[in-house]
Amino acid sequence: MKWKLSLTAFAIVLATLSAGCAPGAHTPGTNDGSNASPLALVGEDTGIKIDFASHPTPGSARALGGNELCFITAGPVVIVCIPQGSYMLLGPDDAIELVAGNPLWHLKPVEGNSSDAALLRGFGTIFLIAGSVDRLPAALSAYLGEPGSNRTQAVILARKLLAERGAELSGVARGGTFKVSVRLTSSGRKKLLDALQTREEDGGVQMVRADRP
Repeated sequence: MKWKLSLTAFAIVLATLSAGCAPGAHTPGTNDGSNASPLALVGEDTGIKIDFASHPTPGSARALGGNELCFITAGPVVIVCIPQGSYMLLGPDDAIELVAGNPLWHLKPVEGNSSDAALLRGFGTIFLIAGSVDRLPAALSAYLGEPGSNRTQAVILARKLLAERGAELSGVARGGTFKVSVRLTSSGRKKLLDALQTREEDGGVQMVRADRP
């Protein structure tokens, strides 16, 4: 997985995240991360902006589970991040692994410093979010190529990502809410269009026109 990112934005957002995602209500004059710039990254299949200063209404009524770091609502699909990795939940009993073996999960500060521990948690959460979103086109393509019980949900999300202006996803973390903006690269667009076209030829999906940004 190849990413490009703004190091300045990364430093600002990481500082914000290490103190917890900024809450929805801000007090003027406080350093609560409300002025933090979105973190912009480019992966193999997606361009991603993660904005911890934005507080969209959660797109799901679910709450964080006991071991969950965050979850992201993507249409009818939920992306769940846990310390060990992440998975895409298409239905109650239908989950697809996105990121496995988070390398930061086992790392701890040598001196047990709480600030260093917060930074590690921030690193881990940011890369889990970005890695999970970048894996969406490949995971959806694979799911649509095999018999699955929630094809409709996968198609809805694929079309959402293929929208001309991209997609905006809402996230919930321990410290508050955040927004993830997604635009497909040519690689990600091709994967989804090919998968939808294959399903159309099999009679499983009626394809609609998806303009390239």
